[in-house]
Amino acid sequence: MIVVVIIAILATIAVPLFVERLRVQRAQEGAQRIGEIYRSARTRALGRGAAVMVSTNGTDFRMFEGVEGTAASTSAGRTACGNLPTRGCMTNNWGNLGSGTTIGTAREIQSISKSPTSTVVTTINGSAASALNVCFSPAGRAFVNVTGTWTPASWQPLSDVVTFKVTHTGSKRFWDVLLLPNGTARIGL
Repeated sequence: MIVVVIIAILATIAVPLFVERLRVQRAQEGAQRIGEIYRSARTRALGRGAAVMVSTNGTDFRMFEGVEGTAASTSAGRTACGNLPTRGCMTNNWGNLGSGTTIGTAREIQSISKSPTSTVVTTINGSAASALNVCFSPAGRAFVNVTGTWTPASWQPLSDVVTFKVTHTGSKRFWDVLLLPNGTARIGL
């Protein structure tokens, strides 16, 4: 009977610690996935010589590559070249994904969604941002757009750190993903 009581006491102590550890691990994995999509976007922009944008609304993170599109390639006399990469972060219409056989000026490369039990808070310049678009040029420069419009005036060079604070519901710990002005992403506590 004493052994059963000791096991019950140890179980009541261990279970909450184990559950908290799982919550911290899920938050850490979410932060790593967010950091990875920004690192992948910057690497892709540098490697392919194309403008690559990551768009987030706090729930989903979507990576797009700028492409020439069917209309531009046809008018230039290069049919079937709509998938050629474009270089312009500010001049590309990122909302034009095309449909059917028509290639738009952007194509989705990758997307991730946060865990339903996680929270991601995005801040830039000390203010919360409900939507954020970050574009990496082929030269590795990062531009930011919080308006969601695709005019050149809506893009600004990234000059401040963007912070994504990732927590898991019920956990007291969080992980920060820092997107630095040079376009690199770091993960920290």
